[in-house]
Amino acid sequence: MKKIYSILKEFFFYSGEEKKNLDKKIPDLKVEAKDSSSILLVDLPHVSNQLVENLAVAKYFSDENGLKPCFYQPNVYYANRYSWIRAASRCVSGYMKSPRLAKRLGFSHGLSISSVSKVDFDNRDQILGEAFKSINSKDDLVSYKVHNVEVGRAVYDTYLRVTKSVTVDLESPRLRQLLDEAILLLCVSERFFSENKVKCLILGHSVYNSWQVISDVGINHGAKVYVTFNSRFPPLHAVHENRGLQTLDHTKYRKIFSQLPKEERFNCKKQGKELIENRLKGVLDDGVVYMAKSAYSSNSENLTLELKPGRRPLVFMLHAFSDSPHIYKDMVFPDFWEWIVQSLDFIRDRELTKKYEVYLKPHPNRFGYEDKFISQLDNMYDFINILDDDFNNKKLVEFHPAAIVSVYGSVAAEFTTMGTPVILCGDNPTSAYDFAFNSDDKDSYFNLIKNADFLKVDESKINQVYEFMYMHYIYNSKMSFEEYPFKRQTHCKAAKGFNCRYKEFSYASFSKQLDNFFADSTLS
Repeated sequence: MKKIYSILKEFFFYSGEEKKNLDKKIPDLKVEAKDSSSILLVDLPHVSNQLVENLAVAKYFSDENGLKPCFYQPNVYYANRYSWIRAASRCVSGYMKSPRLAKRLGFSHGLSISSVSKVDFDNRDQILGEAFKSINSKDDLVSYKVHNVEVGRAVYDTYLRVTKSVTVDLESPRLRQLLDEAILLLCVSERFFSENKVKCLILGHSVYNSWQVISDVGINHGAKVYVTFNSRFPPLHAVHENRGLQTLDHTKYRKIFSQLPKEERFNCKKQGKELIENRLKGVLDDGVVYMAKSAYSSNSENLTLELKPGRRPLVFMLHAFSDSPHIYKDMVFPDFWEWIVQSLDFIRDRELTKKYEVYLKPHPNRFGYEDKFISQLDNMYDFINILDDDFNNKKLVEFHPAAIVSVYGSVAAEFTTMGTPVILCGDNPTSAYDFAFNSDDKDSYFNLIKNADFLKVDESKINQVYEFMYMHYIYNSKMSFEEYPFKRQTHCKAAKGFNCRYKEFSYASFSKQLDNFFADSTLS
């Protein structure tokens, strides 16, 4: 009974403090009625900080471009549950706290569970039958698309997150249910976009079933798609400009930089150099704002690595296993678990432990439940050493690692600057450059692992690091997190109770900031 009460309270009622602060923002966020056939669709999170952010950005687009403001409730998947759940969800959907607030502000219903029709179920069934026939491996699931929509990636990442797993079980009924739900949302969304002139989408994510599917469908129909609170940087991210991904399009970095005037290029590299040097001193910049603390700030003075004679450290920087691994164009391995397991199998089978002392450093921002999987790795391989995630990365360099290994981590630029080779495997922010050792397939990746002790950082390419740091973290940052009114949680400080980030928010000031941010993004 307590659990049911907790769910009802979370989705239907705001706390007293929340309600007080939200009521004060109603006049500021109210949108004018628009007599337009072109609409804007905004995602409605149930967390008030995120909801106010989405509604503020949506108001800006609606007012600036004359778009009819409508909302999207990410609850279509309930239509795939038991009939009584489906019926109940349809009845209460519009009475939940987020749509109630949106309606008070002048937003109309757009897309939700109430939009699902029999036609959508029929179309879903037809696609689903073919899907089960074509997905026979994890790689098949990752690459599975329907109408140019990355259904497989969305399902894969959703499965990892909701089941708290590190890899998928292709025989799992839950996986099949999620595939069913993703395809149903695809069918509902495609019909909605074909019947309505949607010009803009404001979403909290562009990953996981409820957001990646509608994001891809929107882009396919010519809509501009922006991600708000789950973009790492800049605070607002144009998905439609970045290959449909929630990450920046790094493929253009070198070309853009080469077109800058010579003197400007010199100053830009100087800024990039200053940024990486400060990061290695433990400063948390906007590019790593998602980190609880810097990997270069802890005191590891008394920590050491116990190395046997003739062996060099080979350090694997683990990722948060279930935190949407497929945010870049491709990966050599289907997920982070397969990456580390296949890497360790290769090291064991090739007897590379004769020359490497293998270390695994857990990701400091991992989910707590992932610790059991790290312990599982420790039990599976008797030759690995698990580092404390508080071990200062700079301290590792003192032990002359053969290489640092990651899938697409920020360590690529950081360790290269410190003279340590970095091995990567797949699309990553540094892919346009060659200062790190990147592999596009398993053969080249395993060859790099085998010969890691022969790798050396080319000092003549350090300037590439500075250029990358400028392009990735400074050039793309039209608005800093410090300037952004909905800035993320203060570093190293956990929120106690309700942490209102919009208490001092003023739409008039915010709209001026967005004028600059969206200067080249006027809808046509």
